[in-house]
Parts: sequence; C-alpha cells; structure tokens
Amino acid sequence: MLNPHRLAILRAVLAAGSVGAAARNLACFTATVGRHLAALARETGPVRFGGTTSRRSRPG
Repeated sequence: MLNPHRLAILRAVLAAGSVGAAARNLACFTATVGRHLAALARETGPVRFGGTTSRRSRPG
C-alpha cells in the first residue's frame, strides 16, 4: 500500500514545480522531500518528471 504522506509530498512537488519550491511550501528541508520521493520510487518503481521545452514542434 502506498504511503499517503509520500503521495501528498509528490502532489506538492508537482504543484510547486520543483523539489525546492515544494520543500519551502511544506516548511521542510529539500533533502527530506527528496528522501520521500526516493522511498516512493522504491515502492512504485521509478517516476520520471518531464520538463517543458521552450521549443514546440509544429504540426507537419
């Protein structure tokens, strides 16, 4: 079963846009957020956080 606290931290990272911003919003250390994400990855398998690019491909 997934840890609800770790899922909340993942949601905070996704909402904030970065681990550092999520840590500030959660009033905890960046390393703490990273440890929770690492534990979640071990429980579920790797999760890839995709970034955005400044260039978008144009339709053919």
